[in-house]
Amino acid sequence: MDIPLNANVFASDGLYGLSRYVIVNPATDQITHFVMEEKGMSENQVLVPISQIRSTTPDSIQLLCSKEEISHFDPFVETEVFVSRLSREGYWSAWGYPMPDASIMSINHYKIPSGELAIRKGIRVQATDGPAGGVDEFIVDPKNGHISSLILREGHLWRKKDVSLPASELDHIDNKKVYVKLSKQQIEALPVVTMPH
Repeated sequence: MDIPLNANVFASDGLYGLSRYVIVNPATDQITHFVMEEKGMSENQVLVPISQIRSTTPDSIQLLCSKEEISHFDPFVETEVFVSRLSREGYWSAWGYPMPDASIMSINHYKIPSGELAIRKGIRVQATDGPAGGVDEFIVDPKNGHISSLILREGHLWRKKDVSLPASELDHIDNKKVYVKLSKQQIEALPVVTMPH
């Protein structure tokens, strides 16, 4: 089962949104969730357990659950709102009226499960001898959620190609890069896969 990113996500009762991130446990190379953004509402993102995936194609994900059930999933982004004082004197508007001497601020917190990472499309891949491209999507064993391979977009601007990188060649993943055990030359020799773009 592949988990495409920036793909349409369908609930059992119709189109809901787009896949934005996968949530990976770097200790086990297991994908536990993906983050879905409601269509047209970037502030409404939820964590979807991969057990809710019915099927996938390279550009869509079909879920087992309904839109109503999705509304009960944990949010991915939690916004904290607080008031801060600007000055002791306050500010005056252009029309001569006093403005409040406080400002409302907000900070977004990403609710990533403890010990896991949120990975987005295009995260950089680091070969043993330098940068080697970006991740296009993850291929997951549907029985246990472990990454079986990833699709890597490799090459230069005019000669880009997608290759399949087996999970056995992953070294480790952090929140900025995917590190692999292969050189750039070895990655270039990997099987090419055809992806719709």
